[in-house]
Amino acid sequence: MMRKSDLPTVSFVMPAYNAGMFIADAIKSVLAQTIDDWELVVVDDGSSDDTVEVAESFSATDCRIRVFRNDKNSGNAFPPRKAAVELSRGEIIAPLDADDEVEPCYLEKLLHNRSEFKTDVVYPVMHKMSVTGEKGGRYLPDDMFDMSVPYTGKELVRYTLDGWRIGTGGGIIGKDFYLKCMDSVEAAILMNADEYLTRIILIEASTVKICDTRYFYRENQNSITREVSLKKFDILKTDYLLGKLIHFHFEEDSEECKRMEIQKFCDLIDSVRYFNRNKDRFPPASHKKIKDMLHNAYRSVDWGYIKKYGGWKYYLLFRIGLTPAMKILNVL
Repeated sequence: MMRKSDLPTVSFVMPAYNAGMFIADAIKSVLAQTIDDWELVVVDDGSSDDTVEVAESFSATDCRIRVFRNDKNSGNAFPPRKAAVELSRGEIIAPLDADDEVEPCYLEKLLHNRSEFKTDVVYPVMHKMSVTGEKGGRYLPDDMFDMSVPYTGKELVRYTLDGWRIGTGGGIIGKDFYLKCMDSVEAAILMNADEYLTRIILIEASTVKICDTRYFYRENQNSITREVSLKKFDILKTDYLLGKLIHFHFEEDSEECKRMEIQKFCDLIDSVRYFNRNKDRFPPASHKKIKDMLHNAYRSVDWGYIKKYGGWKYYLLFRIGLTPAMKILNVL
C-alpha cells in the first residue's frame, strides 16, 4: 500500500478517445513540468485507434502515469473524466484533454496562485493550437480582463453565458470539491455535460483566480463535436437544465439571466440551421425526434427577455411559430 507521504500532490486527469495522433504531445507536456510532484491518470473511453498503446508506452517507463480503459465509448468526455478523478490519488486535480498541451511552468504557476490567493479554483489563460501543433496567441480571456485579483465564482458566471469570455479549460481544483460538483451534474450523459459542470463549479466556488500560465487548446477538425450527429442537439437539453440552474441562483432580470435566455434562443436558431443544412444526412426515422427536441426548446424560450434584449428580426420570425420559422430559415 502506498504511504500518504508517497501520494502525489496533483493528479492530472485525462479522458481520451481516439486521440492517438495527439496524446503523446499531451503527455510530454506533463512530463516537462517544472514541478514533478504529480501523477497522470489516463482513462481511455473505448478508442478504436492506438490511444491506449501510446499512453501505455509512457506508463511503462514512468510509474507516475497510470492508464485505464473502458470497453466501450461513453458518448462524451464527462464519464471518463469523472472516472479519472475517482481513480486519482492527489488532493488537487488538474484536468487536461488528450489533444491539448500545457507549458512547462503551468503547474508551478497554478499552485503558486492557489497558495497566494487561497482560491478554490485557478484557471489558466487559453491559447489556440492548430492540429499540427502550431501555437497561437491568447484568446481567453481578452487583454482587458483583470487577472491580478481573485473573484467569487458567481462573479464569473456571466463571462460564460452567451459566449465564452473567460477560459475554463484545465486549471486546478480540489478533488473533494470537484467530485461534489460532478455529482451535482444533471446532464452527465449529454455531450455538453462539462460545460454544465463549469457553471456549477463557478456557482459553488467562493474564490476563483485566473493566472497567466498557458493552456493550449487544439482545434481538432476531426473532433466528435464537428461530426454530423444527433448529439449536436444535446445543447438544447443542456441549455434547458442550465437555464433552471441560472434562474435559481441569480435574480430575475440579472445580467446572468438575460445572457442565459439569449444563449438558449441563439442555440435554438443554430440548431434549426444545423438541421436544415444536414437534414438529408440524418436517417428519416430520426427527424421526428429532432423536431420534438426543437419544439421543446422553442417552448422553453422566455420571449419577454428576447423581445427586450434579443434581435428584433429573429424575435419576429420565431414568434410566428417554429415550423414556419424553420421553413423561412431554410430558404434564407
